[in-house]
Amino acid sequence: MRRLPMERTKKEPRQSSLRFGRLSEPYGLYLVTKCVCEPKCLSEGQRDDVVSALLHARQADLIFLHAFVVLPDHWHVLLSLRGDVTLSSIIGKVCRHARFGWDTDAPQWQKGFHDHRVRENEPVVSIVRYVESNPIRKGLVKMVQDWRWSSAASAFADRLDRGQLSSRRWEE
Repeated sequence: MRRLPMERTKKEPRQSSLRFGRLSEPYGLYLVTKCVCEPKCLSEGQRDDVVSALLHARQADLIFLHAFVVLPDHWHVLLSLRGDVTLSSIIGKVCRHARFGWDTDAPQWQKGFHDHRVRENEPVVSIVRYVESNPIRKGLVKMVQDWRWSSAASAFADRLDRGQLSSRRWEE
């Protein structure tokens, strides 16, 4: 006898369904990863475009920007949503802003992205370290502040919203 699946009366968030219709909480804290389609890599100018897009979203009061890094084949960002914007709409805006013009040989973004909703009791220090140390793990630089497409670079010290997170979030 074949078993029929049980009907769910209440929709619970599941990994597979979140990819299609993510739950975006206003002022929620998210770690997002976005990749380019292989085998292409982002040029220095294209990495500049991604950084510019993230800063533009911050300046437009769509996000609080806490940490980021743009690597040759992907980028990470730790952000908080502002107001009623959705995570999908923010990532869409960043990718459209960093579309690289009419260059048909430019890398294309993979469909979708990976996100992690950072829980209230989860400290952010380890997440920021993970994001900013990516260039070291990839063998691109020896010190985090040497990667110019990272929130660890001194050029971005006054363009981050780390003060928006409570001080207890920075404790390990």
